[in-house]
Amino acid sequence: KPQASKPHNVRTWLCAHGATALVFAVIYVVLIIVYQPHLLFAQTTTSGGDMGAHHYPAKYLIEYLLPHLKVTGWTPQWYAGMPMLTFYMPLPFLIIAFLSYVIPYSVAFKLTTVLGVFLLPLAAYAFGRLFRIRPPFPLLAAGFALAFLFMNSYSIYGANILSTLAGEFGYSISFALVFIFLGTLHRGLERGRYDWLFAVNGLILMCLVLSHIVTTIALCIIAPSLLLLHRRWRAVGYMAAVFVLGFCLTAFWGLPFVDKIQWVANV
Repeated sequence: KPQASKPHNVRTWLCAHGATALVFAVIYVVLIIVYQPHLLFAQTTTSGGDMGAHHYPAKYLIEYLLPHLKVTGWTPQWYAGMPMLTFYMPLPFLIIAFLSYVIPYSVAFKLTTVLGVFLLPLAAYAFGRLFRIRPPFPLLAAGFALAFLFMNSYSIYGANILSTLAGEFGYSISFALVFIFLGTLHRGLERGRYDWLFAVNGLILMCLVLSHIVTTIALCIIAPSLLLLHRRWRAVGYMAAVFVLGFCLTAFWGLPFVDKIQWVANV
């Protein structure tokens, strides 16, 4: 009997994974067609919306801050000077900087700006799988994530393609990481152990915070709702520990941000 059921199990496995592969193939073929690889990998300067303004902090990070072992600092090149990456999230620019050491800067910049767009369908699927939502709903989440990317009702608030092309690529990265973080945090709350998954939770939270502050605020509101699924004091302690770890990993940027927030222009 076990031998007789083996072909059935193989067919079931192939059907399930074949459907997943097909859906993601369609999703990423669509995105690749939209972004046109011959343009994405061309050594041209990305602009449009706020995108052009992001080249300056990226280049300043590469040419001055990182060689001086800094992530944030002061630049004298704008009127009397201004703080650089003190009030703006540094991780996307760090990704650009590190990529620029192995590929041309203009290509590194473009690949970073599309990172959140390409990550979102996978993040939505991972969210469903990590929460053990039954098929085909995780795949539907990936499909609807693609549909969301093509929303054209706004072009600046973040996460869709239009907003990303206007310069909100840090938001796009952080937005995708929210889904991954909530999924891994759910699994961590289930386990309740301070092991490798706890470290992963802290690292994802660090990347999320250092990519955009608005999604961080939303996450702080959303994450406690997981305690409705994990009604144990141990889960409360685990979640608190994850956020403390995330705070410690981002304190080098977060504490100066809070300390100097009075100098931000009121707009």
